[in-house]
Amino acid sequence: MRNRLLLKVLLPANQATYDFRVSCDVTVSQGAQLMSHILGTRERARYSTSSKCELMLMEGPSSGCLLDPNITFAQLLADECLVSGSLVALL
Repeated sequence: MRNRLLLKVLLPANQATYDFRVSCDVTVSQGAQLMSHILGTRERARYSTSSKCELMLMEGPSSGCLLDPNITFAQLLADECLVSGSLVALL
């Protein structure tokens, strides 16, 4: 898909991962909130929706770093912070 990024999203509480395709035009904050809403709707027993959620990079040299909520996924791709299939944790 053009202008979309595939992310593997980890829920640390239960170690489950989910695949999400996010638009490169949205900010990290918008993407995290959308993921939270979807998981809260589909996985009620495992996850509760939160308006205060963040994404943390879980691989590579920046593993453990929170992604800046104000930048777009396109910027993260351009800066080579993310690639298609990157593992991030939804916190």
